[in-house]
Amino acid sequence: HYSWESERIARQALRNVSEHLRPQGLFFGTIPNARCLRDRLSQAIAKNGKQALSFGNEHYRICFDGLPSEREAFGQRYRFTLADALDDCPEYLISPSYFTKLAAEYQLECLYIRPFAEFYEEQRRH
Repeated sequence: HYSWESERIARQALRNVSEHLRPQGLFFGTIPNARCLRDRLSQAIAKNGKQALSFGNEHYRICFDGLPSEREAFGQRYRFTLADALDDCPEYLISPSYFTKLAAEYQLECLYIRPFAEFYEEQRRH
């Protein structure tokens, strides 16, 4: 998700993966849940007014530069702060369907999409 600032940067990242992955190799990509982040932002705005472009707690904070759009594929930046670890780190929203479509252009096939909590539980049981 750090490479989703622009289409050019995202394409370069996918090209790098495609060119360096062994035949039949697996690439595990993790991205923030854009729908969840948009929903949390909407809740913050509903509670605190339109000027509230952030949410979080004592452990983390997410601050958007502007209102995110589901129609924009690139450049939807937010800044992520994690207590005692990250401070104002720029990250970008990604549409999983657009990611899958773009990855296919580099012969990368999406085999599995799950929210992290579901993935963790599935893997923990094995």
